[in-house]
Amino acid sequence: MSDISTVVTDYLLAGLSALFGFLLLRDSGASLPRKLWGWALLASALAAFAGGTWHGFQHLLPEPGLFWIWKAVIYLIGVFGLLAVGGTLMSAASGWRRAALLAPMIAVTAVYAAYMTTHDEFIYVIYFNAMAMVFVLLTHLYTRYRWSDPASPWMIAGVLVSGLAAAVQAGAVSVHEHFTNNDIFHVIQMIGVYLLFRGASRLGPPRSAAA
Repeated sequence: MSDISTVVTDYLLAGLSALFGFLLLRDSGASLPRKLWGWALLASALAAFAGGTWHGFQHLLPEPGLFWIWKAVIYLIGVFGLLAVGGTLMSAASGWRRAALLAPMIAVTAVYAAYMTTHDEFIYVIYFNAMAMVFVLLTHLYTRYRWSDPASPWMIAGVLVSGLAAAVQAGAVSVHEHFTNNDIFHVIQMIGVYLLFRGASRLGPPRSAAA
């Protein structure tokens, strides 16, 4: 096994994301925005697990297997971004406004999926996820200002912490040869996932046109 610290932190991030995702989904009466965020965190958990497997067993697994594991990471993060934006929009907008805001995200996700069929660099994954998180951030800044949405402070904090994690990863910040930027990214992202979970657990039902 290689990159043991990366494997461990990736698997810990996967386990935490899966736990929070299941907690959001287990309540049969949970709102649709909350459930969308639950599925988003499960997609993130699978991406982290696949990423840890790729890092840890790249010298043991055959090349075709590694190729598809890495593609799974790329596309699962795309699923996370789309579901996260969808969950936030369901609670923040209604009718044609919701459709008008969601349509560009669907289009960007489709372009991302097509582009990544021939590209593997993780920096593009970070760009896509950053775009989705900026959308979530701006939406919750608005909902907090407009009607003091109780979920928004947690969601805003979660996005900001996730942004810090992405900056560390992209900037290749390391503290030790056995604790690299990938490991720091995973540790910081665990905090971000917790904050996003706390925010998602406070999301109400889909916003109605009347509201």
